[in-house]
Amino acid sequence: MEHLIHEDLQSEALEARFPSEISNIDLESYPIGVKFYKCLEKLFRSEAEFKDLKMHETEDVELLNYLYATHDFYLSKKLPEIEHFLFNLREETDDPLLLVLDDYFGKFRTDLIEHILYEERKIFPLLLNSDRSSVALNRVFEDLDRHAHENEDELEMIMSVLEDRLKHQPESFGFGVLMTMLRQFLWDLQIHAQLEDELLIPRLREAYMGS
Repeated sequence: MEHLIHEDLQSEALEARFPSEISNIDLESYPIGVKFYKCLEKLFRSEAEFKDLKMHETEDVELLNYLYATHDFYLSKKLPEIEHFLFNLREETDDPLLLVLDDYFGKFRTDLIEHILYEERKIFPLLLNSDRSSVALNRVFEDLDRHAHENEDELEMIMSVLEDRLKHQPESFGFGVLMTMLRQFLWDLQIHAQLEDELLIPRLREAYMGS
């Protein structure tokens, strides 16, 4: 997937939620350290794999700040940007496929927002909870395991519909642009999920369940 997205677009996606001047990061609403930011840059640019980076040295607060900032980025920029582009396509092109794509994306949007709210209300606060002995996480982990990658699957399904159209009508410029936007979003979601799978969830399991 990542090789289909220009590295400049990948870097822009990261910079959009933090300032381009790395020295100013600590002044942001969601501060993260320079070392963590550099690791994220390498992930977004596909310059290194997660296992080769020292991500496990990331502080809990840094991790949460990135996850919160990313949620804000999705809600305030990525989702509205794609919705607006779909709206413009419908205004310019009388194509029944656009109604299907709009319906699919509407469901994806609803499910993603629900997932974001669930994480921010139920999951993220647990990492900083000082009273950890009284919290039962069995249900939480079941929910996370069940829904962890559903958003990615939904987006990939939309892309598969779009890809089929592009195979038959490769000259469809608007659909090509939409596919690039969705690829960027999927790559971003995959990095987000990896940080949760490799850092957030193991830390919660260790803190609350001792395993």
